[in-house]
Amino acid sequence: MILDQMLAASFRGVPFLVSTHTMGGGRKVVVHDFINSDRRYIEDLGALQKSVKFEAVITGAGQEYFDARDAIIRALDTPGPGLLVHPLYGELTVVALPYTVTENEDLGVARISMDFGLDQGPVQAFKAKPSAAAVDVEQESAFDAIQSFFAGAFSLSLKLANNLDRAYSSIASVKSTMSDAQAAVRTVADTARDFAAAVTSLQANAYTLMQSPGQLAQAMRDIYDLTLDMATTPAGQIDFYVSLESFGEGAPAVNPTSAEKIEAKKNQDAFLVAIRSFALAGEASALVANTYTTDSQLSDYMAGFDARYAALSDLMDVPTLAAMDKLRVATKQYLDTIKPTLARTITMTVPPIPVSVLSYMLYGETVRAGELQAINGNWPTAPQIAGEITVLSK
Repeated sequence: MILDQMLAASFRGVPFLVSTHTMGGGRKVVVHDFINSDRRYIEDLGALQKSVKFEAVITGAGQEYFDARDAIIRALDTPGPGLLVHPLYGELTVVALPYTVTENEDLGVARISMDFGLDQGPVQAFKAKPSAAAVDVEQESAFDAIQSFFAGAFSLSLKLANNLDRAYSSIASVKSTMSDAQAAVRTVADTARDFAAAVTSLQANAYTLMQSPGQLAQAMRDIYDLTLDMATTPAGQIDFYVSLESFGEGAPAVNPTSAEKIEAKKNQDAFLVAIRSFALAGEASALVANTYTTDSQLSDYMAGFDARYAALSDLMDVPTLAAMDKLRVATKQYLDTIKPTLARTITMTVPPIPVSVLSYMLYGETVRAGELQAINGNWPTAPQIAGEITVLSK
């Protein structure tokens, strides 16, 4: 580059000569090294803001030197962003960072090391983008809250002998409900066997577990942890959890009048809330992992989740309700980021027309004719279709 193509350097309108200059940038990273492992993970935290450094020279004779030196120092001391004219990069809005002035014994020459940071204006506090990982965190918190609730709500007075059998009966009901729900979905074979073994163990060790509500709560949670990877598809997981969320429905209402019956009712209610709450918390992660075709399909799934949450919320204790609400909000926020990427369903009326022709008119290709048939209840293979239909946006 020839000299007459370079700009005259200045800051806040004060000129200076440039001896050397550097530009800095790159990425903000955190290096994660793992003990006893050859692996390393480098986490990218975003771009570093570019910095500009100059070795500037101020020269002059007599008062002219002092005026030039003091002018650039005043510009560097002025708070806030200012305009920097860079010889190679042109005009930049920058903030002056610390500087140093070096003057030799012969007055008339000063060397100033100047450092500038690019200014992009004030920004609002960073808000994390909703993510599936955030849902997983809230799900673990919800599981913790449900486990604590059940361990505290379940109690067994051995002097009330009949309640031992009633509590055992409740565990048998839990086992039956979970087994029925598991049989309704396709499952990964190994995980299904582990699940069946855990459910069977719950009943087999019921009398021992009931003496320690905390261990009983942990055993129930272990079963739900297995179900997170059990179904072959997220949709299968959702079906599994929804089938468990009806646990206890249809049971006759009772008004206990003795200490024995009050305790039995309290334990049965604890089972009911724990089973449904575990299922609802599990459903959240399945909703996030599920694949959706249209925005209306996603809305229908979420509406069902909200309805089951509303039906259960009056039964939860305060800590469980708070944890479940955070999970519901995190799930909704994540799904809201997906929704704009999905096709929208549109209702329209068409004259008699072949499905393949309609597909070409709507999407510019005939291969989506099967999709049109599927979302409209599989039209018969007649050459012409007509009337009010549902189509997907591009």
